Amino acid sequence: MNEPSPLSPPDPVVAQQAAWLATQCALVATGDATALALAFGHAGRRHHDPSEARIALVLAIPAADPLRWLAVLDRLFATAGLAESTALYRGLPRYPHAALLRARAAVGVRSSMQSVFEAVALDNDYPAQWFEQDPLNQMVLKAFFLDCDHRRIKGLAARANPGLGRMLSDYQRERSAAGRAIPDGLAEVVAWCERL
Repeated sequence: MNEPSPLSPPDPVVAQQAAWLATQCALVATGDATALALAFGHAGRRHHDPSEARIALVLAIPAADPLRWLAVLDRLFATAGLAESTALYRGLPRYPHAALLRARAAVGVRSSMQSVFEAVALDNDYPAQWFEQDPLNQMVLKAFFLDCDHRRIKGLAARANPGLGRMLSDYQRERSAAGRAIPDGLAEVVAWCERL
């Protein structure tokens, strides 16, 4: 098998994409809103990992003024398509001014688009670190309702609480009474909550 050695030159296409992204991030870092909008939209065609490219562009937005930074981010969310929104939500734990993003994260959790919900709820540190108990409990319940893998909810065991246990127990009883299958892992999370 012919694997590239660590000393092999980078793939020219990947190198070209990385150079494009570095140039765009440098423009965005100057506060150029037009460059941000164009690069954000073109990331799907110009980079092999559009989600990571979009997150890198957000990280390049000047953040010294928290409210100005948030206004720029809000404009991106307002004009984003599904793939762009998913990337924006996936990046939440990496953005500055995390405390300002609670309301935005809650919008993602309430989304009817499963990929947006999953971008916030699964494999994302933001909810465990920043959500208050009730919004976190609602997110976990929705994850079970949508048949998401609870093991991908970061910090779930540490944030288990009696209120969550009651919600999930009620949900388990409703499903059982209706003759529906109980989602995998539901009893496990209820048990975590009951140990408190």
